[in-house]
Amino acid sequence: MKRNVLTSLLLGLGMLVLAACATGEGGPGGDGPPLPDRTVLDPAGETSATHTGNLTVGETDYFVLDPNSLSGDLIVVELDQELLLEQTTITGATIMASSSGPEYFEAGDFAPASAAELDPAAIGVEPPLCRGSCIVLAASNETLYFEVSGAQLPTEYSIYVYGADHVDTNEPINDSEITAPGYFLDDDGGAIETIGDVDWWQVAGTETSSTRVEFLATGPLDLQVYVVTALGESDPYVSGDVIDLLPGDLLRVESATDRAGRGAPSFYYFSPVTIAGAGNAQ
Repeated sequence: MKRNVLTSLLLGLGMLVLAACATGEGGPGGDGPPLPDRTVLDPAGETSATHTGNLTVGETDYFVLDPNSLSGDLIVVELDQELLLEQTTITGATIMASSSGPEYFEAGDFAPASAAELDPAAIGVEPPLCRGSCIVLAASNETLYFEVSGAQLPTEYSIYVYGADHVDTNEPINDSEITAPGYFLDDDGGAIETIGDVDWWQVAGTETSSTRVEFLATGPLDLQVYVVTALGESDPYVSGDVIDLLPGDLLRVESATDRAGRGAPSFYYFSPVTIAGAGNAQ
């Protein structure tokens, strides 16, 4: 009789556990907190708002985007206000990219740049800076999730979602040292337009003596360039450094802080110099 009572208690406890699992909410499999309700972003083009909302202090708005209808190499999600824009996982637990202004976006949680890093925007440069916070992603068919927060006072804002092409016309062949475009020791350059973008160049020519070029990258992306040879790679050069190059040398440009940008902040340049200049030792 005692055994039957114990068996009944165990069965009852098991049913309670199963019922809790069956009715639980949250992420895949019913684990974790409930998923946020998300507004669908239906792309409407660069000049038409996809969504307009009002954000109060402490509030977060959640969005989901199916980018299949977009054309171009890039997906641009842009606000017209300097709020915190984040790309997250479906649960919102992991932040992949973030931005709180038009100057740049970066991997993970947003870290504000110092005032000294934020140079004035170039006038007349295409594409122009984003209207506010923005994140640019490589074209994809995957569903994307975004959050908007960080209002310091009640703020009306709009979201623009559109496809775009790379400004850097060497994309995507400059993504690999194997297909690196030739650098012919003239004025040339590129752009770091997505997080993790790495640009490669190979110095062309037949000269046996070195040629000096200046590396310029005045935006807030913390861009660096490395000279890569059969003997190894140099220490990083930063904007304003002068570099001695030989034909066959490879150049690798990347962001030291996993940042990228749209428009002028993303640009970098190589420019030959004819006067003596101090550069890092390779």
